[in-house]
Amino acid sequence: MIRAMRWGTRLLAATLLELALATWTADAIAQCAPAPDSSYFFRDLTQRRAAARLTEDRAFFEHLLSMTFANRAEFIDAQLAAEPAGTGKSTIAVRNFSLLEHRKGFVVTSYQLVDGKADPWFRDVYEVEDGQWRLAASQIAPSGAR
Repeated sequence: MIRAMRWGTRLLAATLLELALATWTADAIAQCAPAPDSSYFFRDLTQRRAAARLTEDRAFFEHLLSMTFANRAEFIDAQLAAEPAGTGKSTIAVRNFSLLEHRKGFVVTSYQLVDGKADPWFRDVYEVEDGQWRLAASQIAPSGAR
């Protein structure tokens, strides 16, 4: 009887340990993935936007820009005309990325877009629209302002 109780206690302890390890592992994995409003998320989104410029992916910009984005069509045209396809340009890099402001549903980013020419600094504003992060504004940062 005592032997059976010891065996039951060991089995219970092993089961609880497995359950705790499974929970810890799931939590650890979940923590590794960036949240949709993390710095990593917006840096990746900015890098994908740079790639969309190179591939002239109008659909990417149409999906990304907020419906309230000022001069929406003109902005997309300017982004796609920045480097015409076939000019030999193959990279645009995002450098010195940071979140300047981060509130629920609202983010302001700052970064340098390096393409080997002027390498300007930008400030972008993202807002949640219909449950998605959308680019609400983008401008070249004034000289000296980062």
